[in-house]
Amino acid sequence: MNKEFFDNMNWGLLAEQKKNLLALCTNENKLEGIIHILDDIQDYACDVLGIPENVVFTEINYLNFYICKDCNEHWNDVADSMCNDRCPVCNKEIEPYNSELYE
Repeated sequence: MNKEFFDNMNWGLLAEQKKNLLALCTNENKLEGIIHILDDIQDYACDVLGIPENVVFTEINYLNFYICKDCNEHWNDVADSMCNDRCPVCNKEIEPYNSELYE
């Protein structure tokens, strides 16, 4: 990528488009590849071109839902990714069964 590509970049629009894609993203579709490309563009802009992170990135949070199959504990948590969490009862690492964008 070259600097000219970024000269007229609308970072707010890029972040909004990424947020919309994330809302559509499920395990059944291939939108994750596009999201990774947008992540790479944002990282390049910050790391190579020195554009401040607060210009390039907007915070995106997820409400993640969990059920522990070992002890049947149910809980949810807000995080900046669709990440695993530890069961508050038995401390087993659990993958979220559902995640939603959280505003």
